[in-house]
Amino acid sequence: MTQSQHSAASLTDHAVKKEPREHPLVALIRLGLLALMVGVAMIVVMVCGNLGHWYLAWILGTMMIVLISACGAILFDHQEEIRHNAGNREY
Repeated sequence: MTQSQHSAASLTDHAVKKEPREHPLVALIRLGLLALMVGVAMIVVMVCGNLGHWYLAWILGTMMIVLISACGAILFDHQEEIRHNAGNREY
């Protein structure tokens, strides 16, 4: 086999290799977990009823308040560090 034939053969060998498939039991467990999550979501929707939009706004609002507070604390610490490094201790 010549050099070009050898390199062409090795290229096709690499291209033909396929990813190993996951075990069927793993796929079945993954499908079961997805079905369980869908079932829990449906139960939550039935329990919330007409108040679902209120709970969604409450959860999103709480997350936003926490994120804004964390950003404010980071900004305050950064400003204090700059003030300390500049030697300005006037508060």
